[in-house]
Amino acid sequence: MIAEEDNTIRVRGNAKFFEGASEDTTELEDERGFEFSVPRRIGASPPIRFSVPLVNSTVIGAEDHAEIVFSLNNIIAETE
Repeated sequence: MIAEEDNTIRVRGNAKFFEGASEDTTELEDERGFEFSVPRRIGASPPIRFSVPLVNSTVIGAEDHAEIVFSLNNIIAETE
């Protein structure tokens, strides 16, 4: 995450979807870079939602998929 001069937060990343029978798999099925911004807000504004869909595109008709969902707020936190 990067804080911009206007207090917007820019989120950048790379999502990877692996398939396999263990956590040690190297079977990469999909990969997507993403970037989105979260502007500074005040009050009880709803969070910014952003999703990254990932699918198994190597098998025609495959139903394997994943979706990473971000729900972020960029609000001023008041401390007492």
